[in-house]
Amino acid sequence: ILSAGALISACVAGYVADRWGRKSVLWYSTIVFTIGALLQAVSWHFAQMVVGRFVVGIDVGATAMAVPL
Repeated sequence: ILSAGALISACVAGYVADRWGRKSVLWYSTIVFTIGALLQAVSWHFAQMVVGRFVVGIDVGATAMAVPL
């Protein structure tokens, strides 16, 4: 689930980083990560945990594209 979110966001994050800058991508991905982590922390059902993992995966993909090696 995390990998699916990372795959989707990595495709978009490269374009967004070129267009608006890497720093803005990192700031917004940090917000997305916080939302995903909170979703996982307060999840009562398996589906909520899956959604939280997907949201965290979005951050992982965006961060991997925005941070230079």
